[in-house]
Amino acid sequence: MEQPRGSRLLVLAPHPDDEIIGPGGTIIKAIAAGARVHVVYMTEEAGKQGLFRRQEAEKVGRDIGYSAEFLPFQANALPLSHAAAVLLSERIEAFSPHTIFVPFISDDHPDHSKTSQLLVLAVRGARLTSNAEVWAYQVYSSVLPNVIVDVTDVKDQKAAAIRMWTSAMRSRDWAHFALGLNAYNSRLLKGCSKPQFIEAFFVVPLKEYVKYLEGYH
Repeated sequence: MEQPRGSRLLVLAPHPDDEIIGPGGTIIKAIAAGARVHVVYMTEEAGKQGLFRRQEAEKVGRDIGYSAEFLPFQANALPLSHAAAVLLSERIEAFSPHTIFVPFISDDHPDHSKTSQLLVLAVRGARLTSNAEVWAYQVYSSVLPNVIVDVTDVKDQKAAAIRMWTSAMRSRDWAHFALGLNAYNSRLLKGCSKPQFIEAFFVVPLKEYVKYLEGYH
């Protein structure tokens, strides 16, 4: 697919920059096609580092063309509570998305997998009634892909956006990391002889995603 069918896309990002490292190319393409994108950062860091990360998030959002907000939860300590599920449900209902991007349940970071679990709690415990389509994305780990998006034509824009997160770039070249994963995903294309960059997703309706995660601990 070129981008999601819906025109209102909500991205649940465990931390600032996950929305670009993961589905960034797809978001860039969707905005260019006229979609409205809103990012909900599930956590934030404390102190000066947290303030700096907020400023980076605002800068990247302006550059790419999406709005964003932060939930009041500490990084590496995202709670799986009824109160957190209610807050998330309220933010989803306020935007009324056609598509919800969320890290795939097995993505290798506790805040990432908990974001999927909290979405489930929002449906079950907080009675979220959205009929949005879920696009579960990858940051660290693989997904069970049933949809791929070729982001080759926007890979440089994606890389440039990732490099705007200067605080994160001190520890690792995350643009190199993300495009390497996208290059690896090109295995999903048939008969591709030229370098290609692919974002892979597990796409199902929200209710089916919730059912899919039944029994997950």
